[in-house]
Amino acid sequence: MTSAPMLSQTDLKNGLEKEEFHLLFQPRMDCLTRQTVGAESLVRWRHPKHGVISPSHFIGLAEAGPFIHDLGAFVLNQTCAALHHWRHTIPGLELSVNVSPHQLTLDFPRQVAEALARNNLPPQLLELEVTEGVLLSKENVWILDRIMETGVNLAIDDFGTGHSSLSYLRQFNARTLKIDGSFMADLPGSLTGCMLLGSIIKLGHGLGMSVVCEGIETSEQMEFAELAEADQIQGYAFAKPLTLLELSAFVTQQKVPLQLAM
Repeated sequence: MTSAPMLSQTDLKNGLEKEEFHLLFQPRMDCLTRQTVGAESLVRWRHPKHGVISPSHFIGLAEAGPFIHDLGAFVLNQTCAALHHWRHTIPGLELSVNVSPHQLTLDFPRQVAEALARNNLPPQLLELEVTEGVLLSKENVWILDRIMETGVNLAIDDFGTGHSSLSYLRQFNARTLKIDGSFMADLPGSLTGCMLLGSIIKLGHGLGMSVVCEGIETSEQMEFAELAEADQIQGYAFAKPLTLLELSAFVTQQKVPLQLAM
């Protein structure tokens, strides 16, 4: 296993100033149509010394200092720019963006609105992903409610790994529930794991949410997610993270025209 590179706040600051960060996009597939209906924006750091660095090695560093706001703004703006690029060539494509709890300031709804307006985008093409623990803060919920009022979609990411009450999910009007990939690790071989995944999918549907299974790495996991009535899947069994041009080619090569995710 490759050890984590030694990085500092100065490295992060320099990386942002020198535009060393870039986005990849991991497609999401509709289980019924078997077509790409969206993708998740994933940030990578092309460091001059350490090469391409995974966000697991620098997001915590960014959150520990002031640069999470700059990095978050970069990802949001680049995602909206990508949506603008695809709006006419791949109509209906949605992109989702991970949002750190540290980004949820009172100014964040304005930042989202400006990124959409700058690229002349309808808000329903953008989805913000937050972890379930964010819902424990009333101020965070208020901020996210203001964003959802504009038409931007919200997703609960990595569900099942955080600390929240089901009552918060019931009160919060998120459109999408993304089940953490750790639940897929021993499927479909584990009966208990299969039952648990099926129960979570039913829970999401019962709360009126579309359910996405993340971390799908094998065709067997893909088939089980479909049998368990997940709405969408995301993972290497379907597609790895792609560049902007690669995602364009990936979607346009599919035989059935892209449809808006419901």
